[in-house]
Amino acid sequence: MDFFVICGVPLQLKGDSSPARLAIEEFFRLCLSKPDEKAIRLSVQELPDEKSLLAYVPVWLAELLPHWHDDKEVSLVYGETKERAALAVNQKAVYVAWLSATSDRLCYCALKKTREKTPLSVSSLLVPLLREIFADRGVALIHAAALQTPQGKGVLLCAESGGGKTTTSLSLIRNGARLLADDLSFLSTHNGRVQLHGLPEGLNLTQETIDFFPEVGVALANTGVSANISSKKFTLAASQIYGDACMQASCPLDAICFVRVDPEGPSLEPMPIHLAFGKLLNSHTFASKQRPVQKTVAVLGQALQEVPVYVLNTGHKPDKLGPWLMAQLAALP
Repeated sequence: MDFFVICGVPLQLKGDSSPARLAIEEFFRLCLSKPDEKAIRLSVQELPDEKSLLAYVPVWLAELLPHWHDDKEVSLVYGETKERAALAVNQKAVYVAWLSATSDRLCYCALKKTREKTPLSVSSLLVPLLREIFADRGVALIHAAALQTPQGKGVLLCAESGGGKTTTSLSLIRNGARLLADDLSFLSTHNGRVQLHGLPEGLNLTQETIDFFPEVGVALANTGVSANISSKKFTLAASQIYGDACMQASCPLDAICFVRVDPEGPSLEPMPIHLAFGKLLNSHTFASKQRPVQKTVAVLGQALQEVPVYVLNTGHKPDKLGPWLMAQLAALP
């Protein structure tokens, strides 16, 4: 597996068959494509020690890394030549990815010894830099879930953290919908129409969500996934619960729903465009301050002009929400 297309952007994966490369192949597996000579090169290296790492990375990074320590999982830093890097360098691990100034080469490095001690999800390091690449091409990143129903309707579910996105997504998936993304969705235009895209990141599950969906508890038990003690959340891929058939890479956008947990639901209320635009901007995760935002904001505006926008009041019965919402979406023109 060497070539992938994510949000319309071709990537070519280069590097030996290390665990790091295999993890990236798994991350992009829904986005396989034909060879493309214009693809951005994504080079993957697993290096034995810090000396090898400093010899491999660009000079500006080699000068920075020995002095860098940050308790954050990932930090985004910038070189003087407009190169950008995502770093996870702390007492537990050393992972580095960087993007060339011309955005035509992306590199990912992991030290073997730290990978064995402290695995880091591929998405944590690559998504910040992919976001930079996509912003140059007018692709917007939204803090939202994205799914496609069996009837072919693509829906964007927006809500704040803990606002019901994952519960609504699961209620749709268990009734045949396919998941593109649970938390980070990309919007682009293709042939004049707004498209949804996603990457296979894990679902963030609370105990309450697990109680609503027994199949999630079964999957957790089968995989041995444990909770994040600090947040009391569990992370699990949708495919681990419902199989690979529940995943999809992209689809056209047909509706936008702002999810609201309301026991009086389920119901859909039309939302005025001017209110929806403000909420979408609040959900929009901008690229770095060095990247232009006009293109990505324009995609949001086009989406609001093309498709209906609703407030989705979920009600208090997730098992009833999925079939009801799918029927509403199926009735859209």
